[in-house]
Amino acid sequence: MLRKIRQQNSLTQLQVSELLNIDRSTYTYYETGKTNPDIYQLVKLARMYKLTPNDLLEFKQKESNTGSLVFKDDSTFVKSNSRNVNMLELEDDEKRLVYMFRLMSDEDKEETLAQSKEKLIK
Repeated sequence: MLRKIRQQNSLTQLQVSELLNIDRSTYTYYETGKTNPDIYQLVKLARMYKLTPNDLLEFKQKESNTGSLVFKDDSTFVKSNSRNVNMLELEDDEKRLVYMFRLMSDEDKEETLAQSKEKLIK
């Protein structure tokens, strides 16, 4: 995910490593999953890309030929080979939906997610 975000922002590994004040090889290890950034580097990365640390921690794309998106709790959310789902490039209506979702109670969020999942399965 870090590689995709970096490339979308037209940055090189060297540029990101300099912004983080670390060796390029250290940053390369972050991208390849050989090591993980500490909390301070995670916060710096999130700020640099205008994300939250949770955005970087909770989302991972499962590498598979099914195109399944997998979240932190490993529950399958979307299966689609026909549409490239990029969580970083939201349309205005998607942003409004996320905003409204964040205002909901936990109970309403669970209900909304269950209903959405049902519609995707149909």
